[in-house]
Amino acid sequence: MRRPLLFLLAAWAALELIMTAFGMRLAGSSAAERTMAGRSAVYGTAAGQVKQVSPAASGETVRLSGATITAAGRSCRVRGVLVYTDEADSWKIGWRISVHGEIRQWEEPGNPGQFNLRSHYQAQGIDLFVMPDSSAVLERKTDRLGESLRRIREVLSAQLGRLAPAEDAGVLAA
Repeated sequence: MRRPLLFLLAAWAALELIMTAFGMRLAGSSAAERTMAGRSAVYGTAAGQVKQVSPAASGETVRLSGATITAAGRSCRVRGVLVYTDEADSWKIGWRISVHGEIRQWEEPGNPGQFNLRSHYQAQGIDLFVMPDSSAVLERKTDRLGESLRRIREVLSAQLGRLAPAEDAGVLAA
């Protein structure tokens, strides 16, 4: 009697680990989903360490890792947060920042076959995104290697933009 029960428990645990690795859960919801309290967007604060700064269509995107989200009277830690902002050129890789604004979950696909943005970003370790109204630097401890690589990439991308046609430069810079 004990062996089938142990086998079922082990099988369930293995399935849970596999599903979690692909951004899916069998039991319960993520801390981010519980903090969002069933809403697609809340107004709150996200604080974390700058891991990546990338140009976007309008402004820049900043990836925060090990972020703490505080919204709707709840607080939780999430793996990562993406911040859409115009202030990112003054932030450096490694700094701890806090942004206050609209915190949103990625939308589920509305139609069969539509690209699943939520699964895409969760596979990259990004659970939520923020459209900030304000920001503050909490700690100015720069990751020198990461920041140097970022600056080199920016210079090389600018050079490619001058040397190649616009459609080719974008592909080469990626």
